Parts: sequence; C-alpha cells; structure tokens
Amino acid sequence: MNKLLNFLSKYKVFVIISIVIILAAILLFLFYPPLKYLGSSKFNSGQYGISFYLPKNFKEIENKVLIDRYNQAAKLGFTKTDSANASFIIKIDDQAGKKNFDLNGSMEELKKIFSEKLTDFNLLYMRESTFDKMPCIETEYIYGILTDASGNKQQTQQKQIIFLKNEKLYWLIFASYPQDFTRDNKDFNKILETFKIE
Repeated sequence: MNKLLNFLSKYKVFVIISIVIILAAILLFLFYPPLKYLGSSKFNSGQYGISFYLPKNFKEIENKVLIDRYNQAAKLGFTKTDSANASFIIKIDDQAGKKNFDLNGSMEELKKIFSEKLTDFNLLYMRESTFDKMPCIETEYIYGILTDASGNKQQTQQKQIIFLKNEKLYWLIFASYPQDFTRDNKDFNKILETFKIE
C-alpha cells in the first residue's frame, strides 16, 4: 500500500493526465459516432423526424430540383459531389390508417410496375428483410436512362429499402452507375447503419 502511495505521489501529474485521457476516450466513445463515421456530418430533419450521418462528400439537393427530377413524394435528397450519378433520395407516402405492410403483395406489385415503367429493367434481387427491426422490402436493380438530347443511354443501378412506420411508407433509394455501385454502396451502407426515425 505504501509503495502504491509513494508511486502516486511521485508520479501524480502522470496519473492525473492518464485519468483525463481515459475519461476523454470514454466520453468520445459514448457521445460521438464510431471512428468509421468521423468526418461525416449528422443530418437532422425535425420536419420528418429523421436523422443519420451523411458522408462528407454528399450535399443536399434543393427542393425544386428534387421535386422536378423525382416527384412530390420525394421529401429529402442528397447527391455525391465526386460521382456523377450517386444519390440518396427519401420518399414518404402517407398511408393513413395502414398498420401492416403486405410484403408479398407489395413485392409482386413493385415487380410489375418496375418492369412496365423502367427501360431495360433487370432485377438483381427483391426480398423480405428487416430494417431497424421493422419488416421491409429490399431490392436492387439496373435500368436504362436517357443522358442527353441525342437519346444516348446510360444504365443506373438502384437499391431500395421500403418500410411502413407511423402510417407512412418510407422509400430509401440509393442510385449510382453500375460501374461505381460497389464503391458508392459503402457510403450508402454508412447512411443505413445510422438512419433513425422518431
């Protein structure tokens, strides 16, 4: 015991600094995002009760551009600054009175809509899954889009997570060129891991 007291008194400054560093590390772990999210910014939307960590190379899409390019159900949108087609769109459809999500029926309906409305539609997969402990549809597919006035085409690859919460149907839509999708999907997964709805 005396040896311990002698050590503490001799190295008092060192001990105090060590305790401060340990406490700071604990606070950092508890109140800040994990290391893989450092450099990201926390996005909060009080209007929609949504929060998530947005990778630093993403920026928000202006409302007018968002609605013009997508539709009225598109509430929030983000695009990657260093990739021509990488985007993350959040669509929210009101489903007043709806408590349960018919996954099987919805998947069949989605397949029909996609195949009829999307050019050169190629379904990679569509399956039942869970998102934040909620049943959801997860799907990924490739289709053709016009890229210029001459009618030249480019393919885009999309991943969608669709789920029902608080009588609202949420569509989390990630898009990128197929050749960039594996790279951009890492950013998309970081968003999904931190995505919360009140």
